[in-house]
Amino acid sequence: MKLSFLLIISILTVAQAQTTIWTLDYCIEKAIENNIQVKRSVLSQNNAKANSHQSMAQLLPTVNASANHSYNFGRNINPVTNSFQESNIQGNQFSINASLPIFNGLQTQFRIRETKINLQASKEEIKQNKNEVMLQVTSAYLQVLFQSELLKAARWQLENAITKATQMEKSVEAGIIAKNQLLEVQSMQATDELNATNAENNLELSKLSLRQLMLLPAEMELELSIQNSEPETINLDNTEEIYASASKEMPAPRQANLLIESAKFREYSAKNSRLPKLNLYAGILSNYAQVLGQNNQFSFQEQLNNNLGKYVQLRLDVPIFNAWQSKTIVQTAVVNRKNAELNAVEVQNTLRQDIEKAYLNKKTAYKRYIASQKQVELMKETFRMAEQKLAVGTISMIDFGTLKNRTSSAESDYLRAKYDYIFKTKILDFYKNTAP
Repeated sequence: MKLSFLLIISILTVAQAQTTIWTLDYCIEKAIENNIQVKRSVLSQNNAKANSHQSMAQLLPTVNASANHSYNFGRNINPVTNSFQESNIQGNQFSINASLPIFNGLQTQFRIRETKINLQASKEEIKQNKNEVMLQVTSAYLQVLFQSELLKAARWQLENAITKATQMEKSVEAGIIAKNQLLEVQSMQATDELNATNAENNLELSKLSLRQLMLLPAEMELELSIQNSEPETINLDNTEEIYASASKEMPAPRQANLLIESAKFREYSAKNSRLPKLNLYAGILSNYAQVLGQNNQFSFQEQLNNNLGKYVQLRLDVPIFNAWQSKTIVQTAVVNRKNAELNAVEVQNTLRQDIEKAYLNKKTAYKRYIASQKQVELMKETFRMAEQKLAVGTISMIDFGTLKNRTSSAESDYLRAKYDYIFKTKILDFYKNTAP
């Protein structure tokens, strides 16, 4: 008995754990987590981070060690005596060299600034991709809710039609009404069954679209958080205020402005490539040699000590002519900077247009929602009165069927206008809140 009780509790616990209510925020989180474009932008950020680290490392010295072993045959210079001799010689050379840039026209410093800005721009790109996913998921999520309400309405109409058909069957059996009226009601019932089937299929298709945005298996069950609250009354928004805030906080214009700064530092670096460069070099080297077939006068260690050399060198390079390479690099950098500025203007214009369009769409959607709400209320009242007339036989089945179809169409229009207004409101709120 105790084992059975524990088994039941375990099954209920597992079933409860497997039942997940998919809220809009949770769907957005899942979609962002699985989105390929977001993952690519994260990889781009990692690449930008590596470039930033590498640019800062250019200020450090470079140190290299080398060693080689050689055989020379015939007339050669003995590296120990530094004289020619006819003999076969094997030798080793060892060296450690270091170099440090002292001045290169501040190109390294400009490169550091450029890569740091590129890293910031890559972070804004991630935010922008997340924003796009958020809008896509919000639209798909509301579409599921819309189709859910359409299905609910279609099933209610079907149940109502079945009830009427059952009542009329009894009336036909009692001889109160003619059988042709029953056939007309049954025809309406068949239409309602088709509408319910289509609504159910549309709901599954909308759920499939939402799953695909989250990269979830098609067979995975989705139980959404249904909220039946009506949309709020429209608030008059100031598009200029929304634009002023969004142009500073939205990731797209922020990224565009950062890319302008990055292009400027690339241009500075290109122009300074024509300046002289000063580098410091230092090194230690030594060698060992042995004439094949003879015994060395000095051991390996003694030769390395005796042949040890050191050097320190300052090298100044003054560019005079390099086949117009510097000029071409500068021209390319200037063009890239101007392109970045034009892109920033385009992004700002697009943002302004999107906000103005979102504001107008919200106003239009609200008017459509209010009009459809009034229409569906009137149609429902008219249909209720028609049902009463049908019960006493003062309205024909053809007129009743026509009125029923108009009522169903008005209800669908109302639901469509309702969720369209909700979505348009969320789009404008997206620009107002500027939160990814």
